[in-house]
Amino acid sequence: MLFPKHFIKMAHLSFHKRYDRILTNGLFHDLDNAIFYEQNQAQIILFDEGYSTYAKSFWNALEEFSKGHIIVRRLSKLIFRRTYLDEVAKDIFLYDADLCVNKMPFRIHSIWDKNEADADKIFEMINYIFDTSKVKTEYAKKYIFFEECFASDFNNNGDLNLIMLIRDLVGKENLMIKLHPRDKTNRFAENGICTNKTISFPAEALAADIQNSNTVFITYSSGSVLNYKFISSCNIKSILLYKLMPTGFINMPEDRLRWFEAFGKKYSDQFFVPETMEELKSLLNYFEEIM
Repeated sequence: MLFPKHFIKMAHLSFHKRYDRILTNGLFHDLDNAIFYEQNQAQIILFDEGYSTYAKSFWNALEEFSKGHIIVRRLSKLIFRRTYLDEVAKDIFLYDADLCVNKMPFRIHSIWDKNEADADKIFEMINYIFDTSKVKTEYAKKYIFFEECFASDFNNNGDLNLIMLIRDLVGKENLMIKLHPRDKTNRFAENGICTNKTISFPAEALAADIQNSNTVFITYSSGSVLNYKFISSCNIKSILLYKLMPTGFINMPEDRLRWFEAFGKKYSDQFFVPETMEELKSLLNYFEEIM
């Protein structure tokens, strides 16, 4: 972070021309900022990467930096007379500006005018890139729970109790856990729950096929359960458990909570947000009856 030219060399990058634009999904990535040091005449274009883009921490991450990180950043700025992305970015492209819960300090543009024909083309490309035919059978379960990286990031298994409850309610033969790619431990095999074998495969790529099945997505707050809505009109019944987070486990930031509320309201026929254990049990019983 201190020596941008060295970082570029470590990343095995080289530039043989001057570029007009740099597209990035984050203002504070060290590599992106090193590239901007080499291409500081380029216009910075931000683009949507999911719900984190809509939160204040997306453009105001300095508040979360350590003191050491801030000192190194200031030293590098002083020594190399460099400018950072967050100091010059003015434009952002979003999938759904209606979901903005904060006033953004950027000019907001739409990534695309979502329509069925373009969505079909996008999924055709996605199916080709990831070859979804190879993993369709792997996801042939009625309930797919999307693990988040709580255990690895926070050394906390507080999410397991609720997952075990769901297992008992729907039957372990009907449940699969999609492991988080960053979590290197499988906490579920010893409890007899099936997990995905292909770790790097994005579940969003299966949305077009899964919507025609009796599959239900379940998660606390994984973006993988939400992201396909930005690029399609697919309709998959989903349960979001963020209101049932174990006490003292992890608190969702206020603006992210407001974003989830706005998203759930917009797609209320598809996304269900139980507020009590009784509501969750009733919801699972309802899906057992209709699907």
